[in-house]
Amino acid sequence: MDSRLRLIGEMSPVTRLLPSTASTAGQIRRLLFLVASAALLATAARAQGVRRPAATSCPPRAAVHGAAFVFGNDGGNLRPSATRLWADGSVRGHGGSRTAPNAMIADSVRELARFARRSAFWTTAAPPITRPTRNPDMAREYIEAHLQCGAKRSLYPADAEPAPFRELHRRLATIAKLAGTR
Repeated sequence: MDSRLRLIGEMSPVTRLLPSTASTAGQIRRLLFLVASAALLATAARAQGVRRPAATSCPPRAAVHGAAFVFGNDGGNLRPSATRLWADGSVRGHGGSRTAPNAMIADSVRELARFARRSAFWTTAAPPITRPTRNPDMAREYIEAHLQCGAKRSLYPADAEPAPFRELHRRLATIAKLAGTR
């Protein structure tokens, strides 16, 4: 009998695990607030056009099918130029001949393909207006990425490109300089 009286006076292990009514109501309110906040943030992100990053496993297309990356300038009063990087590591600058395949540059091209897909470059929208810039003689820089999962071409005025475009363009130019074509 002593053990029964002791159990009646104490809380049982099951009731100790259950929260009190006051804390349960507070927890439910907090949970509802968090769910509503998450829904509002998701709706706002969708309205601003924010998309999920694209898939990251997308290698550059094979060298026999053409260049993986083409970048350069177009329009304005500059002569158009293009530098091409192939998946096998060969590079051809504007007006030059294609270099021999290079393993180090091939690795760099694979890394650039991963960077292009992971960064916001792949999801950047094209400029809504394609009319000439304030200075009609200003050249436009472009990047074409040809990967096995798709292709992307971006074209921006030389000083109005978004940061992901600028970063990829800088990396491409560095690889071209390493290959000795720029």
